[in-house]
Amino acid sequence: MDRSAKFDRVKGYYDAGLWNEKMVRDAVDRWITAEEGELILSARSALEGPTAAAQIENLRRGTVADEILAGGADE
Repeated sequence: MDRSAKFDRVKGYYDAGLWNEKMVRDAVDRWITAEEGELILSARSALEGPTAAAQIENLRRGTVADEILAGGADE
């Protein structure tokens, strides 16, 4: 099945805890189809969503990645 151009972006934001259900629903018909929206939301409901610790870890990894790209952190 072909996906909308921004499906992976919306799914990534939601999976990382950066977007909530309303934000995904708002993206329907703008960035993704209704079917894709339901697919994204149904995947999370099976897992109960990321924990606060997982969200913090995702944000931390983004910060570390930014530092590495800027040459400010050692690997």
